[in-house]
Amino acid sequence: TDRLDEGERVLWGSAPAGLRLGRSELLTAAMGAGVLAIGFAYCHRIGSIVISFERSGLPVRSATWLLLCLATLISATVILSTGAVLLWKGLWGARAAGSRTEYILTDSRVLIRRADTELSVDRTRIVDVAEQPNGSELSDLYLILDGPRANALDVSGALGLFTPPRSQVPPVLYEVRDRELFRKILFADRKDRLRDAA
Repeated sequence: TDRLDEGERVLWGSAPAGLRLGRSELLTAAMGAGVLAIGFAYCHRIGSIVISFERSGLPVRSATWLLLCLATLISATVILSTGAVLLWKGLWGARAAGSRTEYILTDSRVLIRRADTELSVDRTRIVDVAEQPNGSELSDLYLILDGPRANALDVSGALGLFTPPRSQVPPVLYEVRDRELFRKILFADRKDRLRDAA
């Protein structure tokens, strides 16, 4: 209510239900797990190579041995930390962003809030809602906009294989359960205007 204009009424409100994970987030998590597996394999392989150098006569604690160990340690740290960040961002980061998301439909606009970021879309610019199933009872709702540079529906949007990343705030309502009620309220005044014009 702190973001509503004076006299603006809330007609519908919701938040993402379900797992709050899309294909993009799962792909990011899978890439992170793959990088972690590569990192652990690298650590095991390079560790055995360093030990074999010691057996071959390279003196332990020599400058060459220390530089080799330092380079190995830096490489392993970069690989493992990259994998861990990708895994965290794909799983826990996306779920945290979903937990901080809310959808508000008022008498004048659709407001999508995610933490400190928000998107406000005037209801008159929404010409349709594209629905993509996301689970048994849930759907992702893509707001199709009309106006200058309106591109809510393109190859990277509702028609694409992957949904837009949740770290941004695109004109998409993720994992909505009562989609029919949202659509009915969103287009109710438009039907009234068309009936009055006829």
